[in-house]
Amino acid sequence: PPSYSADRMGGYQWLGGDIEAALLACRAVGRTDFARGLALELVSSQGPLDVDDVLMRVFWELAPGGMTQSYYRDCIEYASLVLDRMNYVAASFGAPDRPFDGPSLHMSSTSREFRGAENVNRKHCTRLEVVYGRGNHYNFVQREHVHSIIGPLSNFIVNHGFFGPVARAKAEATRRTQRAPPVGGLEILSEGDDPFAPTIYISHDMRPYMTKEWKEKVA
Repeated sequence: PPSYSADRMGGYQWLGGDIEAALLACRAVGRTDFARGLALELVSSQGPLDVDDVLMRVFWELAPGGMTQSYYRDCIEYASLVLDRMNYVAASFGAPDRPFDGPSLHMSSTSREFRGAENVNRKHCTRLEVVYGRGNHYNFVQREHVHSIIGPLSNFIVNHGFFGPVARAKAEATRRTQRAPPVGGLEILSEGDDPFAPTIYISHDMRPYMTKEWKEKVA
């Protein structure tokens, strides 16, 4: 798995469904610094965790942004069950015995703490395709960012025949799903949300100097 990180769930020891749900809520609305600091504090603490205290601290962090107590409670109740189950399933199964040889799609966001997932997936998927969406890991399938995911996902499904041969033939005839050509020394930053949108490239040498805000604005 990727290296230790307090910026994402799974990068540190499991803190329980309720607390992880609260930290996830913080990250989802952009309170990543608060979530990181709280996670580090809880991981390094001695003795049992006071879950109610943690939930209340998170609520008061989110309340100024319009989060109501009833909605917050409903979110924690639902998300904690899902996350606890997900953690159980993930802990119960090890790495697969052999790689998957079928077509696979990895959608990457602008969140650097999840960049390592691409290399992990490549070890288990021999035909991995990678696309880059707008927004961070928690909002790139929501609102204004969702179209940067719909296009590549639709193209992947059509290109590999999952919508049937008729859809694939029409897509090939119109060149709707044809990907932009790779250019040596350059990386595709954005391919746009429709077949007529421009393709934006960026030099590899520039990536260390790019900020998340700059990339979202350009893409």
